[in-house]
Amino acid sequence: FKAWFLHDNRVLKNTDIFFGHWSTLSEVNPPRGLLFDASQAHVYPMDQGCAWGGQLSAIRFEDKQIFSINC
Repeated sequence: FKAWFLHDNRVLKNTDIFFGHWSTLSEVNPPRGLLFDASQAHVYPMDQGCAWGGQLSAIRFEDKQIFSINC
């Protein structure tokens, strides 16, 4: 398995993409074997697993700073 954003031939490599509904990609607790530098990949997984006791997060687009609160 290789996540869509890790493929070398991804069309939008230099476009920032913000997405959710994949809580196991949390910046706080990424799954084993899927560690990546989100800013290098231009992808920002925003689902921090609030439904599972994680955090609810928002991002400020101007500087890409992530703000989170515990659920």
